[in-house]
Amino acid sequence: PLTGGLTGTTANFVGTIRTTNTSDNSYYSLFGNNGSLTLDTYGVNSGMQFKILGSTKLTMDNSGNVGIGTTTPISKLSVTGTTGGANDAGIVQITTGTGAQADTKLTIGVVDNDYAWVETVNSGIAVRNFVINPRGSGNVGIRTVSPAVPLDVEGKIRSSNDNSGSYLEMFNDGDVS
Repeated sequence: PLTGGLTGTTANFVGTIRTTNTSDNSYYSLFGNNGSLTLDTYGVNSGMQFKILGSTKLTMDNSGNVGIGTTTPISKLSVTGTTGGANDAGIVQITTGTGAQADTKLTIGVVDNDYAWVETVNSGIAVRNFVINPRGSGNVGIRTVSPAVPLDVEGKIRSSNDNSGSYLEMFNDGDVS
């Protein structure tokens, strides 16, 4: 049984709040248990959406996939948004400190129909070094899943000096041009 009452603008209840759709028997329940808040949904297409001013901001579907910026997440975490090129806020940021503008961030973005990018930056202050396997205990592979040396590349390698237009290329057959 649900007990409690409404005082001013605060509702105090003990028990479970549950609403049911009689046409398909789907429902959602809201209850507390040992200090935790539980929101439970049940139904053929059960899931949860969190909205602000009627616009869906976060979705969890019935398979457990979570979407931010999408109502149809296709993996455990799907993040959808718009972004420009590097030096942009990106779609995803992982930050140090408080997440303030000046904190160091790992930023990930996508330029539609062109490329994806990753950079480490203090926005408006400096671009920081991007390090892979900083402890030196692992190898990095490009187009290979089993790198045998610190940098293992399957395919061509090109190194260029943007100012001069000249470059060095290395091919699979070992030729250098």
